[in-house]
Amino acid sequence: MTSYSSKISAPIQEDPPVDTTKIVSVVGGAARHIPWSILKSQVGGGNLVSEIVAATPVGGVATNDTFPVGTTVEAILDAILAAPLVLPTKTDNSLSFTGISGSIELGTQLTQTLSSLFTRGIIDSKDAHPDVYLTGLSTSKVYSGTGIDPVTGILNTPALLGNNTWTVTEGYGAGSGIYYDSRGNASTIFDAYRGVGNIVNTLTVVGMLPFFYGVSASALVAGTGVYTTLTKSLTEKSNKSVALNATDQYLYFAYPASYGNLTTILDGNGFNVTASFTKSTYDVTSTGLGSNYTQSYNVYRSNSVTTINQTFQFNF
Repeated sequence: MTSYSSKISAPIQEDPPVDTTKIVSVVGGAARHIPWSILKSQVGGGNLVSEIVAATPVGGVATNDTFPVGTTVEAILDAILAAPLVLPTKTDNSLSFTGISGSIELGTQLTQTLSSLFTRGIIDSKDAHPDVYLTGLSTSKVYSGTGIDPVTGILNTPALLGNNTWTVTEGYGAGSGIYYDSRGNASTIFDAYRGVGNIVNTLTVVGMLPFFYGVSASALVAGTGVYTTLTKSLTEKSNKSVALNATDQYLYFAYPASYGNLTTILDGNGFNVTASFTKSTYDVTSTGLGSNYTQSYNVYRSNSVTTINQTFQFNF
């Protein structure tokens, strides 16, 4: 029978051969081997003999985390195995601006009240500390633009042709309060966003001239006839499909003269009936607006009265 000692001990090789025992490090995306003798030059007796700064995040170690001289290997491993560092996050401050939108007919009297709402933004701490506001409270608010009260935001102006734009400018104070990362460290990463400042927002509506279409038993002429007799459509320049229902009446289609001529007019069966219409150019005057206008229009009228109920296509 072979007997064995109850305790087996073996000598510990303190410095294994370089070509067999190596530490693997990833540098620039590629693995390289660090011989034990080189690692030993950084660690003496289980403690760092020179400072190490993390160049990239590894586990719970963030970029630029520093391990000073004397840090134990155990402490370094604990840091790597710890939960990764999570930095605070922020929601930016904002300024909403509402009260009017879309397109509106030239000359329409605008009486809307425009309003704005300032929010201070939030910095979200990543530990048990409460969140804090990014900026301070509002310190001023001024409305500007044509026909708007700078304090109340109430409009009192007719719509102009083209863009009608209003602005609100809100001033705010500096943010305060400490915010923290996931390890409970006070952070400063958003301090540059926390100073005194202003925030601006704008609202724009487009003042437009309408299209007109419809039927009339009599020939319409310059003045208010087109405006009061035909159907109004407040849309931008484009090909139009319109339903025309006439009984011994003229067919009409009119639009701002600046849009140019039509290329074709198609009836409900797809036939080209452009020759069945005559174009005239004359002034159309609005009625019932805050500021009535007179504008030059191209007015297409059927050459004769007709009885028909079809959808016509008017193409530019």
